[in-house]
Amino acid sequence: NITDKNVLLVNLSLPTLDFVQLYSPNEQNVYSSITMGEHLPFSVRKYDDPDYIFDLTVSSGQTKVFFIKVKSKEGIQLPVNISSENVILNQIKNKGILSGVYFGIMLVIIFYNIFIYFSVRDKNYLFYVVYVLFTLITQTSLQGYTFQFLWPNNPDLANYILFIAPSMTGITGVFFMKYFLDVKQYSPILNKLVYVLCVPYLISFCFLIFGNFILSQVFLELNSMVISIFMLITPIVILRKGFKPAKFFLVAWSMFLVGIFIYILKDMEVLPFNNFTRYTMQIGTAIETVLLSFALADRINILKKEKEQSQEMA
Repeated sequence: NITDKNVLLVNLSLPTLDFVQLYSPNEQNVYSSITMGEHLPFSVRKYDDPDYIFDLTVSSGQTKVFFIKVKSKEGIQLPVNISSENVILNQIKNKGILSGVYFGIMLVIIFYNIFIYFSVRDKNYLFYVVYVLFTLITQTSLQGYTFQFLWPNNPDLANYILFIAPSMTGITGVFFMKYFLDVKQYSPILNKLVYVLCVPYLISFCFLIFGNFILSQVFLELNSMVISIFMLITPIVILRKGFKPAKFFLVAWSMFLVGIFIYILKDMEVLPFNNFTRYTMQIGTAIETVLLSFALADRINILKKEKEQSQEMA
């Protein structure tokens, strides 16, 4: 410890870890442990934050060896940061501000489009609201905020939601695309594929119910990759057939895929772990939802003009 503080903090910035245990030595070099994780209620944590934060008692100028044991059903990364309390808490505050901006954007989009739905009664807005809601739940669950604020005393739900929410995001997203782009009219083959691509999610649910988290995760991740490509190809096909709103959908979905691509490169350690690479999916989904709102408005205007032109011709 080269600082003038006798107590430092260690922060593991990965809320999805299921089990985290810190082993600390005392003056006689006898180790004791502190355990946290998604298998325990959130209230056992000393610091009110989704990240795993532990105290390290090391006198200034002294050297100690600590051990950390982790387990997780999802992919494991260990972004470890050791610093003084003020530095760590300031980092947490900045993270909270970024997350708050994201939550605000998504909630505004949800309530705005609910209002539009009740005004125009277009079911596309309803599908869109449900899709954005599950996207918000997925992203906030990955950041640990749903466990912290919504079900802090239900560790089982905190574990299951990391599988359920992404699956529902994929299902609602592909059905929103189906109705928004009128896939049934422009491409009956792609329309049938929409239903086929939902089957692996149902298989993932079955493995989840029986406690096989590994196979559930495999089906979830592989099918999410397939659906992402499918939702990129479909608007290109529809756009080439003359349906102009497909260009907005294509741009919006591309922004989301860019965010996912950067996030995956971070997981593969091609890119460094920092606030930008950590939040690229949130940035991508925020931009995507805003652009899709413009796409819905453009679609309504185009259909309105086509209806007016048909009436004039009649």
